[in-house]
Amino acid sequence: TIKVYPVAKGYNSSEAVSLTYKKTRLKTPTGLKLEGTIVKWDVVNGATSYVVKIGNNTYTATKAEFQLEAEHYNAENQITVSAVNASGNSFDSASLTVSLKMADPTYKNGVVSWNPVVGADGYAVKVNGGTEQPVDKNETSAPVVLTREGLNTISVCFYNGTTPSEWVEVEVKAYALEFDVKGGVEVANIYKAKGDSYELPNATNTGYDFGGWYNTPGGAEDNGEKLEHGTYETDGNTVFYAYWIPKEYEITLVVDDGTITGTVEKTKFPVKFGQSYTLPKAVS
Repeated sequence: TIKVYPVAKGYNSSEAVSLTYKKTRLKTPTGLKLEGTIVKWDVVNGATSYVVKIGNNTYTATKAEFQLEAEHYNAENQITVSAVNASGNSFDSASLTVSLKMADPTYKNGVVSWNPVVGADGYAVKVNGGTEQPVDKNETSAPVVLTREGLNTISVCFYNGTTPSEWVEVEVKAYALEFDVKGGVEVANIYKAKGDSYELPNATNTGYDFGGWYNTPGGAEDNGEKLEHGTYETDGNTVFYAYWIPKEYEITLVVDDGTITGTVEKTKFPVKFGQSYTLPKAVS
């Protein structure tokens, strides 16, 4: 049941008008993926069969998978699936692109993605010529960490048994997120492309509690903005400044049989790390 009513500022809304609609069309198939040479998708309740479209050709599947044969694909193919029962067909699914060789990968927000390769036994990813990161044959993306300022080269290949294919690449421009720890333990730069999400690390400094990262050297006392995470939108490097809160300690005066000069009656005094303090004199 769908209900609609008007809304206007300063006026009461009139009674809603309702429309009852009975859905008869099957759910659109989702979850298309390639496992080896088999295209699979999520089962659609009520479906008696499926229509598999590969390029301009149409095939029928009796269950939620379809075995690809050499006759079914060219170098690169768009595959969609619709569910079927006596009431008719569902809408076509989102398309799945499958290839016979590695196509150029894409990068977005810390993840490299690629089209699945028919018959691949697995994939591998590396950044800037570093160590290979193995990826399961049923996956078509992997998280990556950019390792330097400027252009980063992300490479992907597939494996046929133990033999790798040619590597394909995507270049990503990264900027440095630099950390001025202001006397604390050094924090290494991290590198992000524009549009990447980021989460800033913690920091430590003997005698202080970490008060967060700020966009100004004076931090909170300089009305700076505290930054913890977000989306990197800057065309350039950024410096984050640590803000330190001195730890508080308590000094206890033990005078034995003596007294404290003046009118001071307490024997315990709070002090802050790195800040000067003055204690009263004791006399016997």
